[in-house]
Amino acid sequence: MVDSVWSCLAGMAEFVDELGLFTFETYVRTRDQVIVEQSNQLLELFTPVIKLWEGGGPAVPVSDLA
Repeated sequence: MVDSVWSCLAGMAEFVDELGLFTFETYVRTRDQVIVEQSNQLLELFTPVIKLWEGGGPAVPVSDLA
């Protein structure tokens, strides 16, 4: 009887450990996705764009290396 109780408790402890690990890995994966999305949004926000002429599309400035 005691052995079966300990076996059941050990199985529950293993399940709780696996559930905690799954929860943490899901949190980290989601957090990393949010960071990548935010980084891309910031890059898009801070990319310098100038309008060359009326009716024309935007152009990204190019530095003169000469």
